[in-house]
Amino acid sequence: CSNTTTVTVTTSTAVSTFSTGMKAASCFGKSDATAWVNPVISLPTETPFTYTWTPSASNTGTITNVAGGVYTVNITAANGCAYTRTVDVKQPAVLVLDMQVSPSTTICPATTTTLSVSGAATYTWSTGSNNSKIVVTPTVTTNYSVTGTSFLGCTVMSSVTIVTSTTTCLG
Repeated sequence: CSNTTTVTVTTSTAVSTFSTGMKAASCFGKSDATAWVNPVISLPTETPFTYTWTPSASNTGTITNVAGGVYTVNITAANGCAYTRTVDVKQPAVLVLDMQVSPSTTICPATTTTLSVSGAATYTWSTGSNNSKIVVTPTVTTNYSVTGTSFLGCTVMSSVTIVTSTTTCLG
């Protein structure tokens, strides 16, 4: 006598899928960005998920208050399946001011020199001027600073010291 039993084993190649996203940093180097990963398709055998972000210490699907850069999230499903996703958090380019001094940073006392700056949308000088170019007539060695602001509201400061020297005037 014989007995035959047929067993059908069904395996699934289906896996959970995830979407990623980010909100860029408002200024270069500012830690106000957000990155996230969300399950788009999650199999019942895989939920809930645990998340481990690097280089962040978050263990949720979202990291906040991070700077621009590449972040990796390791996702572990309840059934042990593991997934890895990366999120490239964007940030604006670094704001750089280009300052020019004409004729020189060393001048005779009470003579004029022109300070010009470019690279931002608006400027605020230590003299109170909001122009991109100022003419100064220092009688003593003086430091001038300018803060540039981008259209995004990012700021950067630059300064220059104008040296007054009677030695320069001799001759």
